[in-house]
Amino acid sequence: SVTSITPSAAVSINGGIFEIEMLEDFHNVKDTELLHILKERAELINKILIVFFQKQRPINFLKSGLLKPITQKTISELTGLSASTISRLANSKYVFIHNKLFHFKALFQRQVNNSNYSSLFIKNHIAKNINKPDKVLAEELGILGINIARRTVNYYRNKFF
Repeated sequence: SVTSITPSAAVSINGGIFEIEMLEDFHNVKDTELLHILKERAELINKILIVFFQKQRPINFLKSGLLKPITQKTISELTGLSASTISRLANSKYVFIHNKLFHFKALFQRQVNNSNYSSLFIKNHIAKNINKPDKVLAEELGILGINIARRTVNYYRNKFF
């Protein structure tokens, strides 16, 4: 049997900003109670995506293909939704981002500093700013939400460059 995946939303970059379009279609749902629940879930997904992409820089994504690592806890704090609600939504949904399909869950990190994705993000940031001092890079990454020591920046610089 063939499994098909229908994304809940599409995210594109237009004029230097992320635009979110919800793709779920509820026209065939006749049960008003079920329709209400489905629309409410779609609104929550949209809210999470809006907050997530407000923290991103489209130009960085276009250049590197990487999104800034963000935890579900951070999104929870910013949206006022519980982390478990975000987790439940993220586990079963997919998002189309700039012509690539992503599992919604893959957008979030459990611990930003301890993920392979964060390592790629850090490595990419260092590569683009190779001439900056380690301390400055550590401060910049801190502003981006990745708390990293100067000596860790130096470790990555020596390991990869």
